[in-house]
Amino acid sequence: MCGITANEINVFLNQFPDQKKGRILMDIMTKYYNGYKFTVDQKTNLYNPTLVTFFLKYVCTQGKIPLNLLDPNLNVSKALLEIIGKSILALPIITDLIVKNMIAIDNLNANFDIDDVSKLYSQKDYILSFMFQHGALTHH
Repeated sequence: MCGITANEINVFLNQFPDQKKGRILMDIMTKYYNGYKFTVDQKTNLYNPTLVTFFLKYVCTQGKIPLNLLDPNLNVSKALLEIIGKSILALPIITDLIVKNMIAIDNLNANFDIDDVSKLYSQKDYILSFMFQHGALTHH
């Protein structure tokens, strides 16, 4: 896993002739792409590099901000989302995230193996690990 810091993005944005536009673009990316932490000890939030690259490439080639701020290549399989949604664990997880804006993960699984998809129905940490690996959750 990797990420891009705000300083690294600003090096690119500072090359824009219109500094106001650069600040607007940074504000949008901060709102939608910032906040990833991959370890508990990590001090700096990171931006998702795939999303930043998608966003900036679109702005530079199309001259406007994309309507859909997510790169289609990052879409999670609809089938996997349906599996999570059907899990009896999904409602308490989503409720905790909405009410508390956080949730504890006892064991963050290092990889998501498609052969173990049945764990998404029965193991809270597996569902949370899947969400973390797909950028829906981050360390706090």
